[in-house]
Amino acid sequence: MKVQRRLASCLWLSLLSTSLHAAPLGTAFTYQGRLIDGGDAATGSYDLQFSLFDDVTNVTQVAGPLTLEDVSVTNGLFTVLLDFGSSVFTGEARWLEIGVRPGTNNGSFTTLVPRQPLAPAPYAINAANLMSFGAQPLDIKANGVRALRLEGNATSPNLIGGSPGNFAAPGVVGAVISGGGLASAVFPYTNSVTADYGSVGGGLANTVSGHASAIGGGFANNIQTDADYATIGGGFANNIFVNAFRSTIGGGAGNGIAGASPFTTISGGADNSIASFSTNATIGGGNGNRIDSSAVNATIGGGQANLIQAAALNSTISGGTNNSIAMLASDSFIGGGAENSCLNVYTSIGGGVANTNSGFWSAIGGGIFNSASGEESTIAGGQFNTASDIASTVGGGEGNVASAQTATISGGYDNHATAYEATVSGGSQNQATAQASVVSGGESNSSTNSYATVGGGSYNWAGGYASTVGGGGGNIAFLTSLGNIASGDWSVVSGGSQNVASGTNSTVSGGNSNTIEQDANSSVIGGGRSNQIQTNSFSSVVGGGESNLIQPNADHAVIGGGDGNSIQNLAAHATVGGGFLNVIHSGGFNSTIGGGLINHIQTNSFDSTIAGGNANVLPTN
Repeated sequence: MKVQRRLASCLWLSLLSTSLHAAPLGTAFTYQGRLIDGGDAATGSYDLQFSLFDDVTNVTQVAGPLTLEDVSVTNGLFTVLLDFGSSVFTGEARWLEIGVRPGTNNGSFTTLVPRQPLAPAPYAINAANLMSFGAQPLDIKANGVRALRLEGNATSPNLIGGSPGNFAAPGVVGAVISGGGLASAVFPYTNSVTADYGSVGGGLANTVSGHASAIGGGFANNIQTDADYATIGGGFANNIFVNAFRSTIGGGAGNGIAGASPFTTISGGADNSIASFSTNATIGGGNGNRIDSSAVNATIGGGQANLIQAAALNSTISGGTNNSIAMLASDSFIGGGAENSCLNVYTSIGGGVANTNSGFWSAIGGGIFNSASGEESTIAGGQFNTASDIASTVGGGEGNVASAQTATISGGYDNHATAYEATVSGGSQNQATAQASVVSGGESNSSTNSYATVGGGSYNWAGGYASTVGGGGGNIAFLTSLGNIASGDWSVVSGGSQNVASGTNSTVSGGNSNTIEQDANSSVIGGGRSNQIQTNSFSSVVGGGESNLIQPNADHAVIGGGDGNSIQNLAAHATVGGGFLNVIHSGGFNSTIGGGLINHIQTNSFDSTIAGGNANVLPTN
């Protein structure tokens, strides 16, 4: 008892160090202390008793006592192995109470005061045996605040980092929240996972409710129920709605994929949206772009305020601003530009501004305010051009109209091709208004009968079937004179100005103001000026000269040239070779004036001849 009293008054114990000294998943740890006996470091054999409490003074004992007899103490130092089991180290503070007695004494233990706080090392037992704590989660704290929660379950544990307000819904397994979140009464921006295997990488106020879906970060992003395997990379206020499984939003702000639109993608941008049932639809980026419902496989590459309307399957807008593809306009394409519209299936607009394409299989390459409404019609470019019938084409220019099947205008200004297979190659204000009619160029030319052609020039008219005006035209300075006119079937005006070929198969080769009248079929004026072959004088010829005249019904008549020569009516087969003011009068068929000056064969002097000379007169037979 003397030793016990001395021990009670003199012994004290200090914790030098502690460390885990056990096999993996073991619960024992080493404890090392120093024993002072009578003011000196103790040496010898001592019995030690260890008990565990939850407070430095409370009487509530947590574990023990553990009694270790004949512990060797050398120079005051001893080391023991303690094992209180795993259930006592749950994260709460613990104090170790130690009793001591000499090893040769079987009496009571002297309790040392104060109890010793247990150093952190034994809590490694808790960390090494997490799976043994039942259904309770493990919170790992920093500065007294939860930094990481581990929620065990039989399938796949949940790992919740970041704000203490971050959570996985009850019953969820395999959830991961890597960090982020804000636990605030004013701004409770917590991250949450409410579906199995969902994950949130970080950010604020993000929610994953789709199976195995993920949000990388950002703020206020949301993947809703049954949007399984969906992904939002980041950004602000992006949403993937119910049943939009396997869909993706890369980032940006205010982007949304509506319910029941699986396999859809919005890569980024702002305020882009894909409506319900638009499977496999894609928006690459941009701002305010929209794909409406049931537009399966539709794509908007980027740009601003572009729209693919409902059920426009397989349609694409590559970019630009305010471009649109109408409802049911499947397989259509707009490459870019602004305010372009495709209104029918299989239509395309390459770019430009305010172009409208409503023809099945039709195309507009670019330009401004062009309209293609005919099936398979084409406008390559230009402005204010129209192709309004099947397979009609406008190559470019301004204000051109191809309004008949297979009609073509290559370019120019204000040209019109209004009949089947009609063509205007260029120029301005030209018209081809009959089947297969052609105006090659020039200004204000008209081809108004089938297969008629105007090669160029100005104010020319080919009005006969298969008629031709090669070129030339009127006096443009005064804008009052007509150009050349070929109004007879198969008639030809090769050039010059103000020439008219109105007889079938008639020809005016050139010159000025030469005329072959109607029914003077197969007649020819070679050139010159103001020469005329009048009606019914078929197969007649004026070779050239000036003001030469073959009157009506003088078929097969010939004036070779000269000036002011005439063959009057009913003088068939008559001939004036040239000269000046020579006249074969009416009824003088088969008569001839070879040349000269002011020679006359009078009325009904048929089969008569004046070889030449001056002022010769043959009277009536």
